[in-house]
Amino acid sequence: MMLPANDMHDELSLTELHEARVQIYQWFSQQFLTELAEGPWQALCQHQLTPFFDLLTDLGLGAEVTAYTQAIERLKQQYGDEARIRLASDFAHAFLLSGRDSALPYASAYEADADGQLYGVATRVMKQFLQQIGLSLPAEFTEPEDHLVVYLVVLSALAAPERSKPEKKQLAQQLDFIEQALLSWLPQFVAAVQKVSLHSTVYPRLAILLLAYVQQDQRFLKNQLLQVTASE
Repeated sequence: MMLPANDMHDELSLTELHEARVQIYQWFSQQFLTELAEGPWQALCQHQLTPFFDLLTDLGLGAEVTAYTQAIERLKQQYGDEARIRLASDFAHAFLLSGRDSALPYASAYEADADGQLYGVATRVMKQFLQQIGLSLPAEFTEPEDHLVVYLVVLSALAAPERSKPEKKQLAQQLDFIEQALLSWLPQFVAAVQKVSLHSTVYPRLAILLLAYVQQDQRFLKNQLLQVTASE
C-alpha cells in the first residue's frame, strides 16, 4: 500500500497497517467465495461497511471503491427487492459456469496452453506451498488449491502482524507470493470478468478493486523491503 504522505501512512503504525491488510484480504476472500447471504447484503445496503470502504479510499483506491459502491446502488435501484437474487445469479454466471461462459477463478485456467483446464501446475504448486507454511484449508472447502480465495487467505495469513514483522525474509516471501503466484494470472482473470454478461457491474468492479489493491500492496511491500534493507 503506497499511502499518501499526508494520509493514513502517518496515522497508522506498522502493526496497524499489517492488521488492516489482514482484514482487507479476508474481506476480498469472502466476496469471491460464494454469493452474498442476506446478512452481508443488508450490511452493504445499510452502509455498515462505510468505515471499511473509507479505509480502502484512504489507501489510495477511492476511484475503484466509488465504482464498486455505485454499481451496488444501481443494482438496488434497478431491481429493488430482487437485487440480492440478481447478484447471486451474477456470481454464478461470473464464476461457476464453464470457461467459455465464466471467468474461472482458478490460476490453472490461465496457464499457457491450459485451454481453461483445471488442476494444472498451479494447483500442485499451491498445495505444496500450503504444506510449507502450515496452512490447511477447511474440510468443507472443496475447491482446488489454486482457487482465488486460497491465494487471498494465504496473503491474509502471511500479513498477520506476528508473521509480518519488518524482517526481510517475511516481507520478501509475501512480495514474491504476490508477484509470482497471484499477479501472474490475476490481471487475466479480472479482464475475463469484464467480458461476462451479467445483470450488474458489481462483480466486474469488485474484480478491478481487488487488482488495484493487490498492486498497491505490492508497492507497499517493496517500500518496506527497501526500508528494512537500508536499516541493515
